[in-house]
Amino acid sequence: RGILLAIVFGPVLVTSIVTSYEKLRMLVERGDDVLIQGIEEAITKGQERINNLMAILAQYYSIPKTDYQFKADHPNAFYLLVKHHVTNWFDSNIDEDYIPVLEDVIKEQNVTFPTMNDLSDAAVALVRLQYVYNLKARDMFEGNYMGYMGPRLERDDTYLMGREAFMAGHLLEAKEWLQFSVEMKAQAMENFDPDSPNNKGMTLEFIREDYFWSLSLLGRTLVHLNESETARKIYEECTASEDVVKTFEDVEELGKELDANLTKLLEDYAPNIKVDDENITILCSREKHQRVSVIRPHHLCRYKSDRFLPYRRFAEEILSTSPYASVFYDVIHESEIEKMKVIAIKNLQRGMVEGDGSGEVSDTRTGDLGWIDDHDDPYFAQVSARVKAFTGLDVKTREMSRWSSEPIQVVNYGLGGHYDVHLDTLGDRGIQNRLATVLFYLTDVEKGGATIFPRIGLSVSPVKGMALVWYNYEPHMENIDELTRHAGCPVLMGNKWIANKWIWTYGNTFRRPCGPFPQSTQLEVENIVSFGALKEVIE
Repeated sequence: RGILLAIVFGPVLVTSIVTSYEKLRMLVERGDDVLIQGIEEAITKGQERINNLMAILAQYYSIPKTDYQFKADHPNAFYLLVKHHVTNWFDSNIDEDYIPVLEDVIKEQNVTFPTMNDLSDAAVALVRLQYVYNLKARDMFEGNYMGYMGPRLERDDTYLMGREAFMAGHLLEAKEWLQFSVEMKAQAMENFDPDSPNNKGMTLEFIREDYFWSLSLLGRTLVHLNESETARKIYEECTASEDVVKTFEDVEELGKELDANLTKLLEDYAPNIKVDDENITILCSREKHQRVSVIRPHHLCRYKSDRFLPYRRFAEEILSTSPYASVFYDVIHESEIEKMKVIAIKNLQRGMVEGDGSGEVSDTRTGDLGWIDDHDDPYFAQVSARVKAFTGLDVKTREMSRWSSEPIQVVNYGLGGHYDVHLDTLGDRGIQNRLATVLFYLTDVEKGGATIFPRIGLSVSPVKGMALVWYNYEPHMENIDELTRHAGCPVLMGNKWIANKWIWTYGNTFRRPCGPFPQSTQLEVENIVSFGALKEVIE
C-alpha cells in the first residue's frame, strides 16, 4: 500500500509533521480526502493513457506487415524499415492527438527511433551504392543488387531517391530515378484504380500532383546536364497545366535556371560528395580474392617473427612495398572481438572527421564509433601487446602529449556505410603524428566494405580476425606518404565492424629504422635489419 501511494504522488518535500501542530491538524482534517482524490485522479489519467495506447495499437495493427520489418540486411529492407518507423508511426497513419503519448512512451523506454533526416540519409546511402557499384535504378527498385535479392521499393520512393541524388550532385543517378518516377506515375494516372492496393489512400489528383513534382525536378536535372531543350519542353508541360503546380518550387526554379547563364550555373552546381579517383568504382567492385591488379615479386607470404619472442610467428601477406602494406591473419580472437563489440556498442556515436582543428560530422564518413582503452579490460591490453609484437613498435597509451598509440577505435558501418578517400595523419603536427595504422576486421562482409588504396590499385575485403597494416610515412620520416590515401567502400550487403589502432611517432623514433637511402622501402629496411641481426648471432 505504501508503495502504491509513493507511485501515485511521486517524490514529496521532506518535512516534519510532529514539530507543527497546524500541520497535524490539517492532516486530520484533509489527509484522507487528499489521498483518495489523488488516487482517483491517477486512475482517471491512467485509464486515458491506456485508451490512447490502445487506439495507437489498433491503428498500427491495421497497417499490413512486411518481411523487411524483421530482416534488414538488404539495402532496400534497411531503407524500408527506416521508412516504416518514420511514416507509419509519426506520419499520416497515427492521429496527431496520440503523438505526445507515443513520444512519452519512447522517452520512458529510452529507445531511439529514426526521423525524417534518417530517412533522407538512408536514401542518400542507396544513391551512394548506385554510383559506386554502377547499379541501375530499375534493378534497385525491384530489390536486385548485383544478384542479391530483397524487397521492392514503393512508387513514392523513386522521387525521394531522385531528389536526394540531385541534392548531392549525382545528376546521372538523379536523371535515372526521376525518369523512372515520371514513367511510373504516368502509368498510375492512366490506369488509376481506387481499389488497387498500390493506390490505398490515394486520389487521382494526388498522383497527378506527385507526377509534376517528379517531372519538374527532372527538368532541373536536365538543365544541369546541359540538356536544356528537353528541359524547356518539360517546363512548358508543367506551366500549361491548369493545376496549382505553377507555384511548385521546382517549377519556379526550372524557369529561372532555363533563363540563367548556363555556363555559370554548371560551374556553381558541383557535387557535394566527390570521389577522389576514378579507380574507386573498379576497386570497390573487385572480387574478394583479387587484392592487387598484377602479381609482382614482392607479393609474398611469410611468417614474421615477434621481435621480442623470436619463436612466436605471425602469418603475413605483403601487398605493397611502397607504401608498405600487409595483412596479418588470425591476430584477434573471437572472444576479444565480441568483448569489443559489447563494450563499444554502449557508447557508439556518429563518426566525425578532422576539420579546422576539431571533429565534425560529414557525409564523407558514415559510421558510428566508440573508443576502448587498454585499461578498460585485460582483453584489450592483450590486443595492444599483440600489435606491438607483430609491428615491433611501441604502443603505450600515455597522456596525449606523449602518446605512442591511441586507444582502440571501434567502428560499425550501417546502410551504405563508407569513408571517402583520406589520409590517417592528422594535419601538420610536426614529429607527433600517426606513424602507422593497424586496421582489424571484426566481421566478414558479404559484399562491399573493402578498404581500397586508389593510387596503388590495392583493394582489401574484410576477413574476420585479419589486420591490415600500413605506414603513413615514408621510411626516412620526412614526408607523409601520399600513396596511403585510402577509403572504405560502401557496405552493400552485411554488417561491417572494424577496429583501428593508430601508432604514433613518439617513442618509435628508433624502433622504425629509416634505411640507408631516402628512397629505401620498408621491406628493404626490414631485410637489412634482419640480416644485421642474423650476422650478430652468427658471429
